Amino acid sequence: MLVQILFALATAALSSALTLGLAYYLYRKRWLPRLEEELRTREALLDEKLAAFGERLEGHVRRGIVDGVAALPSSEVIREGTRSLARTGLEVMNAGLDSLLGPRSRKR
Repeated sequence: MLVQILFALATAALSSALTLGLAYYLYRKRWLPRLEEELRTREALLDEKLAAFGERLEGHVRRGIVDGVAALPSSEVIREGTRSLARTGLEVMNAGLDSLLGPRSRKR
């Protein structure tokens, strides 16, 4: 009875080893080269698409910068806006200081 169990276990182990060996052989000789070729094909296609996308993106960015610079207001408008902003800031600061310290008395 023990011999029969050992014989069954040895047969199962040998069968598993042969199955794994056959699967490994098929993987290395048939499936792996096909997978590598498919990967190379897809990689080349991806490189082409990325290059085209990069060129389009560069063109869009360039046009956006040119349009943005063209839409900037003239230097006079910027200068007046800056002066107005500075005046408003000073008025707000004076109002805040007046509320904290009280109004200034103007002595001459």
